[in-house]
Amino acid sequence: MNTSHPRRRAAARNRATGLLAAIALTSGGLAATAAPAQAAPLPGCAAIGFSPAPDTSLSDAPRMVVATKVNADATPDLVVSVWQPTGASVQVMIGNGDGTFDPPVTVHTGSGSASRFAVADFDGDAVNDLAVPDAGDQLLTILPGNGDGTFDSPVIGFASAVTMAVVPGDFDDDGDQDLLSIGGGSSTELLVGNGDGTFQMPVVAGPAAWSADILVRDFDGDGDDDVAYATSGPPTSNSVEVRLSNGDGTFAPAVSYPGDSYPEGLTAADFNRDGKTDLAFLVPSGGTAHVLTGNGDGTFAPAVAHTVGPDIDTVTSGDFNKDGKPDLVVLHDTFPGTLSLLLGNGDGTFKPPVPFNAGSGSGRVVAADFNGDGAPDLVIPRVTSHALSIVTTVCIPASTPPAVPPVKPNPTVKPKPTVEPKPAAKPKPVPAVNTKAKAKAKVQLKKIKKIKGGGVA
Repeated sequence: MNTSHPRRRAAARNRATGLLAAIALTSGGLAATAAPAQAAPLPGCAAIGFSPAPDTSLSDAPRMVVATKVNADATPDLVVSVWQPTGASVQVMIGNGDGTFDPPVTVHTGSGSASRFAVADFDGDAVNDLAVPDAGDQLLTILPGNGDGTFDSPVIGFASAVTMAVVPGDFDDDGDQDLLSIGGGSSTELLVGNGDGTFQMPVVAGPAAWSADILVRDFDGDGDDDVAYATSGPPTSNSVEVRLSNGDGTFAPAVSYPGDSYPEGLTAADFNRDGKTDLAFLVPSGGTAHVLTGNGDGTFAPAVAHTVGPDIDTVTSGDFNKDGKPDLVVLHDTFPGTLSLLLGNGDGTFKPPVPFNAGSGSGRVVAADFNGDGAPDLVIPRVTSHALSIVTTVCIPASTPPAVPPVKPNPTVKPKPTVEPKPAAKPKPVPAVNTKAKAKAKVQLKKIKKIKGGGVA
């Protein structure tokens, strides 16, 4: 389906006009400005720690948390669903960029309880919107985002008979965000997006899938969004199901990968760094984390188990030590709560788990960089204590040898000017002896002596 709504086309034209204007500006006098250099790779961490912050109290039990952007800055915000005795609500917490958040603000209330809402740009204005299923009223509510953390008047449309969870994705390859309704009904249903924030009536897209652990990714590299979920209910129990999109709003039959007993949690990353998406999930009964290595065509190699420990509950992934290799963080459902960090080796395997304190209790953990230091932090919903915990990742930088100051070369000694030897003094000539005068003086001397002595010469 490739229809396009006038509002979405107008929004696209406006974005294109702005881009052309920016190009025009930089093609003149500003064109000489040098392009910004690429960011230098982040240094790795010699050690990792986790620092729980004081809990943020909520009105009731949090059921789902999404780290996303609902305003114009670059800091992730939080959207939280809260179950209450009288119904459910969705609350927003704006991130401050330093790991802290503004107090929660309720943006929607309903009579039922939705375990999973959806965040995406449903109306094509480059701002995230919310889609909230309401099982009590059997309605799907769309909240258009204003881009400043607030939302416009809700758009309400009929959903499936009993909707428990919706996930966004472009399942018919038309550029618009659709919704897949999973759980709580007799089948999985697709609501095709019109690109203006409204949706077509739901159509059956497959058998029912009972799961709160759902991921949307392009597993086969064809540009269409596919879906994977961990399920312990029908049609196939105790498995991870992968359903590839046909690109027209329909799906291929699900392919099951055994998950032992009651698989929980589901996260995706390229754990072996081959450019293909892999999956990881938990088997709480065995205390293990399992990795399904992707083949790049939508299929996966058999799961490989990694021992974690008892009472494991939920898992997420991220490069926590900033070495370029995805890691796993697993929460244990114990009191006081603990988490285990499994550092990735970059080949799909992991180092032995290292335990850390994660505060009291646990819920479905979410990872995002809330303080801008390049390492993902954690947000943990505390179901029993009706609160959220923000756990900051602490990176101890890798030690580097102290810089050796450059050795200054000795100043060049200028050679003394060569002293030329003085020319040898010429010997003074010895005056020549006048032999004739000498003889004459002798004769005269004899005469004088003769006269004085009275003798005869």
